[in-house]
Amino acid sequence: GVFVGCTPPELMEPAMENVNTGIGRRDTPADDFRVNTFWAWHIKEDKEAAHRESRRELAWRGRKLDPDLLVNWLTAEEAQFVQDNFQAYVDAYFDRSGIVKGVPDDINDRLMHGMTSTGGLDELDREIERFKLFQKNGLTEIALRLHEDPMDALKIIGERVVPALS
Repeated sequence: GVFVGCTPPELMEPAMENVNTGIGRRDTPADDFRVNTFWAWHIKEDKEAAHRESRRELAWRGRKLDPDLLVNWLTAEEAQFVQDNFQAYVDAYFDRSGIVKGVPDDINDRLMHGMTSTGGLDELDREIERFKLFQKNGLTEIALRLHEDPMDALKIIGERVVPALS
């Protein structure tokens, strides 16, 4: 198998082209080839707590906020602005506040929703559809990174997400 790191489903196609090229070069067929990604989970009953937690972790998303990746959700100017303010993201992580000083909420919201599963329970259907898109685009499994209150997250996943994907 292969790990396709932290890749949103909308960007899986070029990654899967590379995977399939590699599979095609094998001397022996790959019978049960698995494709996995690592995905941040910030879905909570308290939507504001979910957003705060997700903003706090943004510094480590998207190849450390690489502008070449961020242009999938931001303009080129906004992506460069984020890179120029990378230290504010690091500060939000280390001070645990989730407040990215000097960066508009709209920019952070687009990044959170593009590169993670973030929101309240009312946004769970959107994330279930995202997981279906992951599968449609070639993913066979996913590793979810649970942050604060992991047992609460597991309960939501077990009661709401797994049944919807079964």
